[in-house]
Amino acid sequence: MRIAIVPLLAVLPVSPSGLSAQTKPPVEAGSRVRVTARDLGLYKQPATLEAWRGDTLILAAERTMKCPLASVTRLEVSRGPERSTGTGVLVGFLIGSGVGTSLVILKSNDSWFRLSAGEVAAVAALFGGIGAGIGALSTAFSPERWEAIPLGGLRVRPAAWLDGRVGLAASVRF
Repeated sequence: MRIAIVPLLAVLPVSPSGLSAQTKPPVEAGSRVRVTARDLGLYKQPATLEAWRGDTLILAAERTMKCPLASVTRLEVSRGPERSTGTGVLVGFLIGSGVGTSLVILKSNDSWFRLSAGEVAAVAALFGGIGAGIGALSTAFSPERWEAIPLGGLRVRPAAWLDGRVGLAASVRF
């Protein structure tokens, strides 16, 4: 009797079911997600993840819905907007001041239009400020960054073939 229990105890700590129960889901509740599950008619459906319960996602979109993990072909989590305001401000300032300086140089060929170096710098700074403002606004409405969540492992789901047969389809993801 003691001999039969020892191999069982040796295998028990590494059983897949024991490990899956102890691991936490890769996405926390309350996260903004995008779900693709063609079986359910979802293609990049934005929603809020209310809970991840074993093999089911509880999602809140227009309504709360349960989405079996076996049906999900792609899951993405939002990592916030892609904002590079500093870059937008810098590029806008450089373009604006370049345009302002170019306009002053082109206009200075007229005999009646003469500006000192300080006035040229003021015009360049004015146009640079306008460009920086436009650059900051252009980055304020950036799209969200989405990160794909790996859904590895063996998946088994019901399947129907064109000739009327019904069965199970299996796929392995790495």
